[in-house]
Amino acid sequence: MSGASSHSPREDESPSCSHEENTYDQGAIPETQKYGPSIKVPELPAEIWTKIFAFATRIPGAFDLEDTYAIAGFTRDHHGICINNRYQAAMRTKRAATLVCKYWNNIIQRLLFEYIRIKSGAQARLAAKALRNAPRNLGEKTLRIDIALEGVHARKKSYTKAIFQIFESCPNFVCFSTAFSVDEPSVYTHEALFEALACHRHLKRMEIKTVHPGTMAALERVLGDRLQVLWLVPHHGLPLISKVPEGQEYHFPKLQTLVTLRNCEYFTRHFEAPNLRACIMERSELSTLPSCDKGKIKYVCMRPERAVIAHLQQWSSLQTFYIHYEELAHQVISWPTGFQHLELQCIVIEDVNFGWRVRGSKVVVVSRASSFDHLQENLLHLISQEQFPRLRCVRFSLPLQSSSSVFQNEARCIWRIWLEECRYRKIRIEVSQGHEELTADYWTEVTHQEMFELL
Repeated sequence: MSGASSHSPREDESPSCSHEENTYDQGAIPETQKYGPSIKVPELPAEIWTKIFAFATRIPGAFDLEDTYAIAGFTRDHHGICINNRYQAAMRTKRAATLVCKYWNNIIQRLLFEYIRIKSGAQARLAAKALRNAPRNLGEKTLRIDIALEGVHARKKSYTKAIFQIFESCPNFVCFSTAFSVDEPSVYTHEALFEALACHRHLKRMEIKTVHPGTMAALERVLGDRLQVLWLVPHHGLPLISKVPEGQEYHFPKLQTLVTLRNCEYFTRHFEAPNLRACIMERSELSTLPSCDKGKIKYVCMRPERAVIAHLQQWSSLQTFYIHYEELAHQVISWPTGFQHLELQCIVIEDVNFGWRVRGSKVVVVSRASSFDHLQENLLHLISQEQFPRLRCVRFSLPLQSSSSVFQNEARCIWRIWLEECRYRKIRIEVSQGHEELTADYWTEVTHQEMFELL
């Protein structure tokens, strides 16, 4: 492939070397060390080493409030598999750095508690103790806390107390998440949780797994006036346990990025978010969209896309728009006519593997010829100079496994014509292959011929 890559991913494959490291990989918080061995390292100011370590242990999208693209990539990891791998790799790197020399050990302490993931009640107690014993109030450096319980856990008061102690030790964290927790402990569906978070004035990003309207009401009451990023995940994909009361409204005046998974539309239809800038909804209709100013929104990823396309004039600030291949191939899209959209710069085509079936290591094509009835017309309209004169980039999210014969000849001919038109219009083509790249917001620019060979 040619061209530049954006948001370069980290190397996450780092083999375990000992039982101690294996235990550490499971999410344990390390004890801080007072001294390291005497080894010489390049003499650089502490500020530069801090930036180097921060880059080397970066987890894309974990702390962001403003970067919609990074947040969108992060929240595509619904089960937290890639995120957990990156977290473990980052912690192994930090731990290794503390053992190099005293100078590095002192610097890396500031990053040891930057991201805390709680996978069990017992670990919550260990983390609370480590934070109490840490020198120089290192909990003040914490930016993110996850409750990411694995399996079923005993619900002991000591575990809940430990979590609240962690909150007290980390006054400056900006993000709290329960999105990756398998179990649903009462601790984070209880109003006491949000009351404990109320005094954290820097907390502006919440990632909540819930199906309880009461939880949403408590969140809005305590934190609603400051949230900038909100990700809602239904517990085990279930609908609401009880209905949202008629006339209920949830006010989020500073909310800029909203991410929801299927079944959370029961909540979003009651939202008021006048400053929303990015809307990422797994399932939505016009009736389930939050009350917002569509003219301010710059980033949209929703299914079905018709809710946006049919009223494209209203989304006048839209810069990035997602559309699924299924929509392009199977639907007669009623594109609005008679106006130019002067802001749209990037279109992302998702699920180009729609209709494929993977059996073992073999890719089997099950798409029918009729799948391509509307493909050419819709593709050409996507890059219409008349309607989208500022379009500069088309992105494709692709699976890791691909084949040069995935599409039938008819469809390949359509793609070739379309890619030639993109080349003529000087529209850049970028791809993200596999879940690891997609969740890291990692895109690689390819030539139009290379893109054709990937299809």
